[in-house]
Amino acid sequence: MGRQGAKRIPALDPAENAARDFRRRPNPGNVQLRTQFGGAEYDRALQAGDSRRQAEAGLDKRTDRVESLNIRPLGPNDRARFVESWTRVQSRFVDGPGGAVTEADQLLVMNGDSYCAADLSSYIDWHVDGRNGVSLMLAKVSDTSRYGTVEVDAGGRITAFIEKRPEPIAGCINAGVYLFRRAMLEQFPNGPSSMERDVFPVWLRERAIMGWVTEAEFIDIGIPSDYERSHEFMARVSR
Repeated sequence: MGRQGAKRIPALDPAENAARDFRRRPNPGNVQLRTQFGGAEYDRALQAGDSRRQAEAGLDKRTDRVESLNIRPLGPNDRARFVESWTRVQSRFVDGPGGAVTEADQLLVMNGDSYCAADLSSYIDWHVDGRNGVSLMLAKVSDTSRYGTVEVDAGGRITAFIEKRPEPIAGCINAGVYLFRRAMLEQFPNGPSSMERDVFPVWLRERAIMGWVTEAEFIDIGIPSDYERSHEFMARVSR
């Protein structure tokens, strides 16, 4: 005989039990996302979203961004090859960004934290046809305050590098894509060096730097908002 006043819980029939268990079971999409992002990240997304559907839509969007950039996690073999390659690079690197560009005939150098969606072939052809010793890609932007300005004359010769100014002035900026002939590379100083601080001022005085101006889109991921925007930017300009 049960205790007096105990709450009676109605029994569910087998069909209702099966339906309840099915609803609790994650669908294949959930399993795939949980596997891809890991259980902890998947659960954090669920807690942050207003609904499961919204959370999973957000994870799907992150997947699309990664796939558009062709990014994948390194496997064990990839990591071993990366370490081996990086060790070889380190053995030739001379404690500064200038030291990594001293072994080449003619060299294309690109910054790793910015991108300009210009026609690289046209830039190279212009550099080679003009027999330029040093060429810089210059991007036209509506606001140079974050970057500083590069001034160039009608003949394409760079005449000045202007430091950052607070005013949002339109102009040309250094897009971080350089072309050098071997003769110019041999002018790099021995030991630690920086192209921008140690080499460019010398070449500027010698009027040796040419600027190729482009109106192609440019992005620099130096601030969080542009880093976030870079996913959409790269997906769009890569089409």
